[in-house]
Amino acid sequence: MKCKSVAGALLFIAGIVAIMGIITAEATYPGYSTAKNDISDLGATSPPNSIINQPAATIFGVTLVVSGLLLIGGAFCIFRAFGHTRSSGLLALFLGLFGVGAIGAALFNGSNDASLVAHTLFALLAFLAGAVAAIVAYFGERSPFRYIQLYWGSSRSQVSCWSSSLGMPTPSFRL
Repeated sequence: MKCKSVAGALLFIAGIVAIMGIITAEATYPGYSTAKNDISDLGATSPPNSIINQPAATIFGVTLVVSGLLLIGGAFCIFRAFGHTRSSGLLALFLGLFGVGAIGAALFNGSNDASLVAHTLFALLAFLAGAVAAIVAYFGERSPFRYIQLYWGSSRSQVSCWSSSLGMPTPSFRL
């Protein structure tokens, strides 16, 4: 099988795993509300009185790790399939960083102060690397998909940067 097909399959499966895993974790978390809770609350709520609800925390953690590994694998395959052009190299880099951020956010669930700092940094890496990967994908796509990628990436990164610079609580960098 060609590396291009493998890359597409890995990235597609990563998206499906992430969506289905988060929905499953939300369904098993008592009283979870997407309007009132951060997505990271599925792993653990913020300290000092952190709450870890099972099985939601395990489902969420495994989902992030598996999705992250699939993203890293897809990034490697993109790099191998499309050669060493600048846009494919950057896309592979930012997809790989997106995967590393997801794995790090899962491993450091934010249940204590030290873990919360690491979780916040990895979640920030995941959010911003994913947004930049969407923007970089603009250069490899054909119309109309290239404009959709540019819109998704730029709107996601703008929301993340503006909310953090203005000190707004939503959206939180807790993944």
